[in-house]
Amino acid sequence: MADEDVSGSHTDGSSITSSSDGDHEYPMVLKPMTAVGVKRLCSELLAIKKASDEDLNRNVYSCYSAFVRILEEVPRVKCDLEELKQNVLNQRMLVQDLINSLYLEKPSDNSTETKAQGIEDLDLHSDGELGSDLCDAFDTFDIFL
Repeated sequence: MADEDVSGSHTDGSSITSSSDGDHEYPMVLKPMTAVGVKRLCSELLAIKKASDEDLNRNVYSCYSAFVRILEEVPRVKCDLEELKQNVLNQRMLVQDLINSLYLEKPSDNSTETKAQGIEDLDLHSDGELGSDLCDAFDTFDIFL
């Protein structure tokens, strides 16, 4: 195309003649530049695609190894959680046994006043230090369970 005479005819039957304003020469210059531009653009896009694929592969492999490590850690964490739940249950039973033993020791006088006083002392919702501590412990145990 570039070797054609400016005043020659094209394959589509149109003819381009030389003019002073250069409007008719623009399509001839545009076609070769477009082909070169498209080829350059394609090669740049292929290079970008290759770099992107390599980056994706690196990211996948690095994330996959981290995922596998986390996946291997899950059973150990589950086991630790079960042990923690069992310890909380054991502590709750010990606290309940402590409360029961304190309750049994208080009313041993067989007097009604002592029994009433023992029940007041074990009121978990009272402002006493032992009651509030036990109430806090039970709340914590309930949260864990």
